[in-house]
Amino acid sequence: MGLFDFFKAKATGPNTTSATGPRRHHYAFAYMALSGLAQSCNAAILGFGIDLPSGGLQRFWADVGKDFPEEERVSSDGLVAVGGELIPNFTVVLVTLPPAVVVAEAHFVAVIYKRDWAARVLSSPNPESIDPDFAYFILSKSDFALEDGRQGGTLRVMNQAGHGAVRWGVPVGEESFIQAIREVLQDPKAPKTRVGNRTWNYLVHDGERSEIHGAV
Repeated sequence: MGLFDFFKAKATGPNTTSATGPRRHHYAFAYMALSGLAQSCNAAILGFGIDLPSGGLQRFWADVGKDFPEEERVSSDGLVAVGGELIPNFTVVLVTLPPAVVVAEAHFVAVIYKRDWAARVLSSPNPESIDPDFAYFILSKSDFALEDGRQGGTLRVMNQAGHGAVRWGVPVGEESFIQAIREVLQDPKAPKTRVGNRTWNYLVHDGERSEIHGAV
């Protein structure tokens, strides 16, 4: 059994099947496999942001696709991850997915960590012993049209229970996505969202500044 087999299995559940909905491989990667990996394998997502020559992200994409019929597998063309600073003291790994063609498919995923937490994980001989501490955002394709006629995406936030929308009509692009996340996290009146059947407050705590970003 390979490192990612557990997450591949979770990604092929019945909820990913739809005759007219998002492509199963594409949807499962962003909403299930990658988020599951972030929950349980600390160093993997951080590594995707710095491993362009070794192609770990592309291999994970291919592994997720292996459990779908060949005709349902999506090419990894366009898949890339980069790491950087989101706001002071926070690190983001931004994943650009292969082009989204169906509503709800992800254009981008952002996994956000406190910088000191990320540094501990990357320097630890046993990174999986450190509890996960991150926020997970998706910009998904939608039918929302902006005033200038451009397509607008839906900003979604995820936790272990599922995902909920927190902003609509975000212009589709890396800079617009990151800016929308900054605004949501830094807004003390950021909207709460529903995940599953309950209200969820998403919080990112900056221990150095004793600040909490997100819904309170």
